[in-house]
Amino acid sequence: PMGATVNTVVQRVVGLHATASKTPYLSLLARVPNFARKDLGSALYDDRSLARIRCVRKTVYIHSANRLAVVYAATGATVAKASENYMIYRGISLADYELLSERIMKMLAGNPLTAAQVKASLATDKDVSAVLYYMCDSGLLLRDRPLGGWLDRQHRYALLAEVYPDLDLHALSDKDAVAVLVKDYIAAFGPVTGSDIVWWTGLGKI
Repeated sequence: PMGATVNTVVQRVVGLHATASKTPYLSLLARVPNFARKDLGSALYDDRSLARIRCVRKTVYIHSANRLAVVYAATGATVAKASENYMIYRGISLADYELLSERIMKMLAGNPLTAAQVKASLATDKDVSAVLYYMCDSGLLLRDRPLGGWLDRQHRYALLAEVYPDLDLHALSDKDAVAVLVKDYIAAFGPVTGSDIVWWTGLGKI
């Protein structure tokens, strides 16, 4: 629509699927007049009006910063449990996680790094990526700026509290957050069926 911007589109469609690097750019190209690649990068990394978060169906989305608390409260428990199970499958115990995550938090303070850089600094043979995924999905870290160009799959990790110091991920109960998220989905895509809602949220019957 005329007058649409990166931020208004992300808000209206309840987030952009962003597991693949190209997908959100293509989504915006189809919806925003005169869209340029730098527009999304600016919103994500300069204005901080948008951010990546793993949420519905345990997939990575780009959401408005003002919706992060909603999607985290609604889906965070399911997403974090999946990350925890994957981490344990990769041979990292919860005791290992406590030690590694504490070191990673100190390492990333004011200093966003890639997974490879974190692993090199830790000098560990553990699967650092699995730890970083769990930290992101637990609300500690943010998937941040890519190392290279816009298609680079290597991105830096930053402390969520540093990037969004005023964000309270626990401002809503999971029940209230699910209600808000479902209402937003219906407003964006309705009319929808109950099965549509179950599939889109990935939360099962609500």
